[in-house]
Amino acid sequence: MHFTQTLPAIVGLAAAAPATLSISKRAACDVQAPGITGYDITPDTPEAWLQSPYWENFSNGAADPAGYTKVYSNLHASSNAPDYRGHVEMTSYDLPSCAAQCNSKFDCQAISILVERVPTLFPGPGCENPPSASYIKCVFWSGPVTLDNTVNTGSTDVQFQRVIAGSNAYVKTGIVDPAGFTNRQYFGQNSLSVPEHHIASQVYGDKLFDAGRCAQFCTQRTEMAARDPSERACKFFNTYLEYVNDGDHVTGQICAIYDQAFDGSVATNGGQVRDGNNYLKASSYGWTAV
Repeated sequence: MHFTQTLPAIVGLAAAAPATLSISKRAACDVQAPGITGYDITPDTPEAWLQSPYWENFSNGAADPAGYTKVYSNLHASSNAPDYRGHVEMTSYDLPSCAAQCNSKFDCQAISILVERVPTLFPGPGCENPPSASYIKCVFWSGPVTLDNTVNTGSTDVQFQRVIAGSNAYVKTGIVDPAGFTNRQYFGQNSLSVPEHHIASQVYGDKLFDAGRCAQFCTQRTEMAARDPSERACKFFNTYLEYVNDGDHVTGQICAIYDQAFDGSVATNGGQVRDGNNYLKASSYGWTAV
């Protein structure tokens, strides 16, 4: 695996990143972390950098990692999906390593990988437009990455232009729309709170996350209702991970099925305290039966 933990935030994500370190204020012309080597761009302009074939080759040459479905490839923008879960800098465009690190995070459901043009010196007086370097970044998300939330095209720092290329994104197959269901919604750390419409729930304790088995549970209940008028057909399911106190103690995947479709306005159940332990939720999604 080829990566180093990083401090700089991706363009447009600084506000979303959790504060974990006290970082002293950087001064103008301070040397920044070096980027990848062997990919010099001449002339050193954002236009030439964006047109370089290096980044397109990275993107198009990358095989989809096992267990993931591609959302987009080779964009000049990065995602701003819900629930940013951190990122690492990598020394190569290593998708298997990026995916493996997501897999090690209990609530990571999507990744994006990209190349960013960054300054070699901290821009400021005397270094308004310093020479550039290139970073490869692997980004982790709990919420779904989509084309609609891929909106960060770069920024200007004094006179230096940060731009993005070779941007690919993937979601785990467990949050791809299951057959017979549509309108994926993301509820973050909350589940639905409509007990009068709740039909039943199922718990899967294997720590996997797969909307497909919730869809099957929902469909089976609808088939049961067709045979027995006293049963209610399933029109919607909400699935999420439940954990106790922290991500090291995952109870399992919960599948809750309902007799009508809902939106996020009723996703207000953030968990509960039982026997002195906090029972919390993550990666909460909902789907509507077609």
